Amino acid sequence: MFKMLFTGDYSPSGRYETIVINKSATIFGKLKDDIQNADISFVNLESLYVLQILV
Repeated sequence: MFKMLFTGDYSPSGRYETIVINKSATIFGKLKDDIQNADISFVNLESLYVLQILV
């Protein structure tokens, strides 16, 4: 079986920014295995930094 994963509005900012930068913990919890086991993943990236640059 082919496994596809669709996610939306991923934005490692705010309180999650430090966690992501330091890689001290995962913000995905129990979903980590599903993410790693997907054959293909689609992620809608959201970024306040990009918006700040464009405005």
